Amino acid sequence: GYQRLYLRDPKVWVELTSTERVSFYRFKYPEDMATQILVNLGGYVGNSTMTNAAVKKINDKEFEGSFSSVKRYWGGPKEVKIYFVIQLDKEAKSLDGWKGKELLTGINQLNGDSVGVAAKYDVKAGDEIKMKIAISYTNIDNARKNLNEECTTWDFDEVRNESRQVWN
Repeated sequence: GYQRLYLRDPKVWVELTSTERVSFYRFKYPEDMATQILVNLGGYVGNSTMTNAAVKKINDKEFEGSFSSVKRYWGGPKEVKIYFVIQLDKEAKSLDGWKGKELLTGINQLNGDSVGVAAKYDVKAGDEIKMKIAISYTNIDNARKNLNEECTTWDFDEVRNESRQVWN
């Protein structure tokens, strides 16, 4: 129910906890810096490949979309659609992205393969940014419902403690 690591480059502590259908991240910055939180929608998820992504900006703290999970190593359906809602606790300075090797600025929507989103921030030493990702295999509304029912707080430690209790 909890994982923590330090990324030497770009010098950030990353923590992860979860509920059943929501991942909850906390990023802690030890220095002043320009930073970005990347969401890659064109790589691998578990034992499959992400393809056919669609992302839509809702506001400066939220975006939603879907991708297809294909090429599973151990069989299963040819394609599984995964829907998501991503919320950040602080407004991003800008929401940029990429499609293949093309960098895009100020995106509102993005579709295709090998795509991703970058929420950009200017942070001070000691700042934290939190991010929640909720998923559903049926639709975006259900991903949002999962988020609103399973992870109603921005208190990372509370969710971490609840996850530990479930594990125990």
